[in-house]
Amino acid sequence: MLEFWPYGLKQAGAEWGDLIEMLQGFGMDLMLIGANGLIPFNARAVRSDVGWYVNLFASRNPGRAANA
Repeated sequence: MLEFWPYGLKQAGAEWGDLIEMLQGFGMDLMLIGANGLIPFNARAVRSDVGWYVNLFASRNPGRAANA
């Protein structure tokens, strides 16, 4: 589980897309943690404004080969 804050990553000199790519490269499935449970992560919905952040749940998909 991690807090995903694209604005904060940018302020630290990192790109949020690199983080997502790395996690997926390790064979992780990403889900948003919402009030009603887990929702599939959609990178197209990501915003970079200071007030936008979400909690993500990353779990290893045993059927997916890791690139690591």
